[in-house]
Amino acid sequence: MQPEKQPVPDPDFKDMQFVTDWPPVVESPVSFHEVESVQLYMEEGSEDLIPTQAHDDDAGYDLKANHDITLPAGEVTLVHTGVHVCMHHKETYFSESGDRMPAPIITHHMLADVRSRSGLALKHGVFVLNSPGTIDQSYRGEICAIMFNASKQDYEVKRGDRIAQLVFLFKPIVKLQQVTKEEFDQIKTDTDRDAGAFGSTGK
Repeated sequence: MQPEKQPVPDPDFKDMQFVTDWPPVVESPVSFHEVESVQLYMEEGSEDLIPTQAHDDDAGYDLKANHDITLPAGEVTLVHTGVHVCMHHKETYFSESGDRMPAPIITHHMLADVRSRSGLALKHGVFVLNSPGTIDQSYRGEICAIMFNASKQDYEVKRGDRIAQLVFLFKPIVKLQQVTKEEFDQIKTDTDRDAGAFGSTGK
């Protein structure tokens, strides 16, 4: 049985709705994923700077500076955006019949990356220093961009300029299991790379 269609998102937040797996992806006859969205809050005075996409299928939402600021040549500068987001984990419901079950299993956590804008980096040598800067699902504070100006000239940022992009991702829940070296060496994988690194596969 397929889940009922979800309600239409609030049009006031249409630019920031983040929907995954709709229509729901049926991974097997016994499971399906719920639709998720990200709630957005803009600080007072930044309401007109909601992150936007140039195209519907763009990977990222453009983050905009909420104040005028100079990025000195060769220095690091923190740029504020006024953006706060509330992300949610991905839940999977299991049922032998495919019907909705009351107790979901959390399979993925959401995160967001603050990434550089390619045009800004190429044309002006300005980019997000720690790109991608990781925003954890539990973080509710303001999203800022740590900008570095690698050029020899100061770069002027005006309020509303697109300075970075925000990309939403799902991360599978992973538990680290410590083993001995002997146990580690006995683990079978589907690759023959082993410990090869630093150019081991060729030029």
